[in-house]
Amino acid sequence: ENRDGFSLCIQHSGSSRTSIHPYIPAYLATMAKAIASLPTLLQTCLSCLLKGTLPPSIVVKAVVSQVLGLGIVLGSFLVKLPQILKLIAASSAAGLQPASFEIETFCALVAATYGFSNGLSFSAFGEAVGLALQNVILLALIYKYQKRSAARVAVVAGALGSWVLLAKSSYLTAAVLDRLVDANSLVLLVSRIPQIVSNHSQKSTGQLSFLTYFLNFAGTIARVFTTLQEPNATSAMMRGVLMSMTMNGLIVGQIVVYGGGSDTKNKNKAAKKNA
Repeated sequence: ENRDGFSLCIQHSGSSRTSIHPYIPAYLATMAKAIASLPTLLQTCLSCLLKGTLPPSIVVKAVVSQVLGLGIVLGSFLVKLPQILKLIAASSAAGLQPASFEIETFCALVAATYGFSNGLSFSAFGEAVGLALQNVILLALIYKYQKRSAARVAVVAGALGSWVLLAKSSYLTAAVLDRLVDANSLVLLVSRIPQIVSNHSQKSTGQLSFLTYFLNFAGTIARVFTTLQEPNATSAMMRGVLMSMTMNGLIVGQIVVYGGGSDTKNKNKAAKKNA
């Protein structure tokens, strides 16, 4: 759409489904183009303001959506860093439920595959890639510090590896992927329940990082807006975002209320004994 001779540069790679095989360089190029278009969009907004008029709403929405989308994607590659560093510093993964991270990692892989296969702009789903990569690191730390069995590690690694191979094959049809994405909301709910229940029963959140979950919560709030602006987004995507926002919000609330409750009590008891 053109406004005052300005082409909005917010076209996506097309609503038609592309090959299931993810071609990452093409999407990185799309993201680079989105970043390159921002100065032009911002210049258009500034020109309108200097003339005493408000920029077209579609231009404002494009700017906000692109800034938020790119910010979420770039931030997603760092959002779990505080949690990773906290585990390493404490040499402990107390309070963290591996099942939650295992399921979340699989959900992230499904979301990333769906975004690639449907030709969505990378800024609309790229955080799934960043979260999956960081979750793999977190799982490795959890398995190490909690001394989980080698059999469990092998099963999870095999399942995740099998999905990557399946995503690159022709066996994962569009219909199957659509059903998986539609079920992602329920799976995401299940992935958070073990952690939430554990926090409640122990009245402690152990080594959970407030910063990581707060950033996740804030990111999902922003993602609601960007999903509404994404023309190829589906109701399944929106349900997943809303579910993720709710679950992250609950855990943030638990961290605020419980904190490291049990750990703090144990430290106080030890201090009293030593005194």
